Amino acid sequence: MPPPRGFTLIELLVVISIIALLIGIVLPVLGSARESGRATACLSNLRQMMIAAMAYAADEADTMPTAYDYEDFMRPIEWDYRKDFSTSTVEPGLLWRGRVDREIQQCPSFEGSSNSPLDPFTGYNYNTSYLGGFRNGPGLDPVPSARLDTVKTPAQTAAFGDGEFQAGANKFMRAPRLLLGQPNAPHDAGFSGRQAGTQGLRHHNGNATNVAWVDGHADNLDQLQQGGLPVAPETGFLSDDNSLYDLD
Repeated sequence: MPPPRGFTLIELLVVISIIALLIGIVLPVLGSARESGRATACLSNLRQMMIAAMAYAADEADTMPTAYDYEDFMRPIEWDYRKDFSTSTVEPGLLWRGRVDREIQQCPSFEGSSNSPLDPFTGYNYNTSYLGGFRNGPGLDPVPSARLDTVKTPAQTAAFGDGEFQAGANKFMRAPRLLLGQPNAPHDAGFSGRQAGTQGLRHHNGNATNVAWVDGHADNLDQLQQGGLPVAPETGFLSDDNSLYDLD
């Protein structure tokens, strides 16, 4: 019986080429599947945030959670976290009533950092222009949050989204236009740094941003607007005017 014949060099190169070709086909598909999974997980996080907001409103005379407040300057209370800078401790914030898996607040497709100290998880922002009230310092008069029954088009009013701007993630979503003196002016119209409250195109290879709407559904938009302001690349506002933020 003749001895077994081994591979020739040409046959070996052909096999290697076929394997390389298959890897080249499979890897992008796997990468796309991973990103699709991250985008779906993000949408789930945002839906849970809106469910929590509706539960909060049900207990608080139909009023949405406050975006930020203070016990004192060392103890800010924000929609996502309650912090104590004197002890460097962090607890779930107003939205969660002290009980939540905090990783819900991490967008799986965001690898940057929060511009707010002590935040262990980050990537999302909350509509502070029209929904979430605030207090700019201890002892100051608060700006009240919106009531759910004043939102005329819940399916077209953003509540939570993929917050991102040039310096990382900012948790306070801002509408682009001040509209000073107009009936539908945002209640944060005195805040000038509105481009810090933009959204990020971070899903589906940088072609989509995820949003949770007041009616409880979450989906994505495939483009963002400049809103007349200088914004960082791959970030922007949900609409060029305030139409996807306001109560109308």
